Amino acid sequence: MTFQGRAGFEGATFTGAALFGKVMFRGATWFGGVTFEKTVSFSEATFKDDAWFGEATFKDDAQFEAATFESRAWFTGAKFEKSAWFDHVRFTGDTRFRGVAFQGGEATSEHDSEFSGATFSSHTIFDGSASAAITDSDGSTPFTQIHSPESRLLDVEHYRQRLETLKGTENYGIAFEKLIIQLLTEAGATLAEKDHTQGHSLGNYSDSVVDFAFIPSDESSNIVLVECKSGRLSEQRLAEAELQLEHLVRERRANLGLVVYNDLEGRQFSVDRHSAGRTQIISAIDLLHRLRLTALSQVISDAITHSSSE
Repeated sequence: MTFQGRAGFEGATFTGAALFGKVMFRGATWFGGVTFEKTVSFSEATFKDDAWFGEATFKDDAQFEAATFESRAWFTGAKFEKSAWFDHVRFTGDTRFRGVAFQGGEATSEHDSEFSGATFSSHTIFDGSASAAITDSDGSTPFTQIHSPESRLLDVEHYRQRLETLKGTENYGIAFEKLIIQLLTEAGATLAEKDHTQGHSLGNYSDSVVDFAFIPSDESSNIVLVECKSGRLSEQRLAEAELQLEHLVRERRANLGLVVYNDLEGRQFSVDRHSAGRTQIISAIDLLHRLRLTALSQVISDAITHSSSE
């Protein structure tokens, strides 16, 4: 069987066995957020274009033996609740298993995560529970490259497309906030509630106060507060959000505040700064461009330096 064009299954639920063995996917393949309740097999399948399995849930056995991924393969945030077989899989494009849960980070004799004989020919990210769970028969890690948060490169086009698909969806604001959280987390951020380096409590956050806080990387001590704004926006609305966030940044003794926005009509705003220097307003598109080739921790350090100099 061959899928000639784009194969989109985003958010679908397969209640029975899903058998894609030896299937040829010629176009981009989207299984993001899919739930497989029974066994799923992609054994000997070929993905000629990008394959997206981000945040998919595999409740039963997942079989990818001898599959071939000729472009990008993303499994970021996927959850494998039983056995996962990737034996002799060939990955030739960028491959990401960041934040994947293989049995909560533990491989057991009953439910195994097997990558025996798998080959990785390009940038590969294994971290979080995945790196602790996957070992080869000799106890070694069966992948060739592990990239730290400092070397993560984001797929800008992927996030651009996701921003477009958010338009007109129900609970658009919540969906936009979740997307920004995923973007920053993939770039290496850790969501935070306390500033452990200075001992100042950052408190419990809600949309009525601030959307969320994060630390750019494990090596960074900078605390960043984020307010997400989306919909039909205006310069006045963004300026008001900046002033409010500036107050919270100083009150919480954080290092930086970011108002991240995405206008439904795609407008980019140039807002005059009214605050005293600890906040910045940035569009989601601009943030993507900054993270394209620069580590998140450096982006935040540059923003703090720029804000302090104004």
